Amino acid sequence: MDDASSRKKSFKLIFWLTAAKLAFILLTVAAGIWVIYLVTHTAQSDKQAVSFGRIYGSGFAPRSDTFSIASSSGLYRYSGGTWQRVSKRETNGKIQFLPVRQGWLEVDPVSNRVIIRNWTGGRIGSYSLANSQKGFWAASYQQAYVVRLTGDSGHYTIDQIAPDGTVKQTLHLRSIQGKAQSIALHPTNNRCLAVATRDGLYVTEDGGVHFKKFFKGKDVTSVAFGFAKQPLIYAALFDKQSKKTALYTVYLSHQNTINNLDLATVESDRVTQVVTRSNHPHEIIVRTSNNDAYLTNNYGNNWIIIAHNGRGLASK
Repeated sequence: MDDASSRKKSFKLIFWLTAAKLAFILLTVAAGIWVIYLVTHTAQSDKQAVSFGRIYGSGFAPRSDTFSIASSSGLYRYSGGTWQRVSKRETNGKIQFLPVRQGWLEVDPVSNRVIIRNWTGGRIGSYSLANSQKGFWAASYQQAYVVRLTGDSGHYTIDQIAPDGTVKQTLHLRSIQGKAQSIALHPTNNRCLAVATRDGLYVTEDGGVHFKKFFKGKDVTSVAFGFAKQPLIYAALFDKQSKKTALYTVYLSHQNTINNLDLATVESDRVTQVVTRSNHPHEIIVRTSNNDAYLTNNYGNNWIIIAHNGRGLASK
């Protein structure tokens, strides 16, 4: 082999070695940039993410798109597609939170007191309860009128409590069958009450004297009144055999029901709370037993998930 040929081969070898080194360096730099991006993005996501812990209540602030959750780890709110922690005050598992126009009614059946808080968690009032005990609670959104349901199938009692803590009326009910799972009070009509049980949905419009029954024999897991001129109820049902959840709209004036939701994403999960919005009745949030939350702004035609396993998700 002559010197020219040898030099040519050496040049090619050096060229390819140099090209390989440059390619390796570029790949290393690109990988480093990608790792930095992933770490930064994950850190930002973790910084923005929130974990609720055990949830004791949730609701929409008046005339606002702000959705708030009261939990064991504090108060959180969801607005504009993002979550924010408002208060870090921890809460014990005995207290129930009922959303009202002013903010929250913090019902403590152990100390027999109700604390009234605004939507950021600040205390604005309180009153004592007489003979408080465990049960299901509901409040009218407008007047903060409270009802308490105690007892069991065929032997329920409803206490109607005024905003100053005075028990206005106590009714002993025999017509409600099945284990109670949720109750709701009409936003403005204190005599209109709905009780969801494992044997159906019971609704009274005269303070508990008479009840209408819907979904006989069905497992009604949660109930809420809609903000509409005519009495409107949202009832969540769970079918044990098919493992499917459905949400129905109940029109009391016509005594008919419409299935406006078949949540395929909530299969094998139960809806534990239905939350309606006062100034946009087409917007609904449902929470489930797995601490997931789903939002619709078109009466259930489309849904987005805003929380999963007790962790808030940004939807921007």
